[in-house]
Parts: sequence; structure tokens; C-alpha cells
Amino acid sequence: MVFFTTHGDNYRRMAAFTSGRYGEVMREAAGIAGVRFPIFPQPDGPRIVHLGGSKPRTYWAKFWIQLYLEIVTWLKPAERQGAQARVEGLGVVYQ
Repeated sequence: MVFFTTHGDNYRRMAAFTSGRYGEVMREAAGIAGVRFPIFPQPDGPRIVHLGGSKPRTYWAKFWIQLYLEIVTWLKPAERQGAQARVEGLGVVYQ
């Protein structure tokens, strides 16, 4: 929370990627600091079903797409295209 109250003005956008008790701590800290940002992964959000032809097995491998989809909205159009090309090059399939 101290970070948010001390440095929050330096950021135009924020997002977190954590779950379980860590996710609860992030929600509590954001609420106390009066800061709003998405906390991923969201259980009903997109998840990767194939990555380069194989099925992802780890938590990060399945759900990082949610953080990517948030961050890409912060980019300028040309940067979005570059990010999309990199994700497509990895063979990412999500739903």
C-alpha cells in the first residue's frame, strides 16, 4: 500500500497478475490506497488453450494472455500491431 500512496501518481495505468492470498492482498491494498486497477487472472477471463502447438500446463502459461490483453490496450496502434504479431508468432491460441 505504501508503494501505491507514495508512487501511484507516477503511473498512468497499473495491473497486477497474482492470485489466491496475494490477489486478496493486492485488492485490499488498492482499496486502502484508493487506486483502481485490474487484478489478473480472472477465473472467467480468456485462457490459452495452445501455445506453439502444445497445451499449456502452468498457471502463468495458461493465463498470461489476460495481462497481455490489458496491456496491449495501453499501446498506440503501431505498437499494438507489433505486439499482436509477436503473439501470433508464438502460436498462441486462446479462448
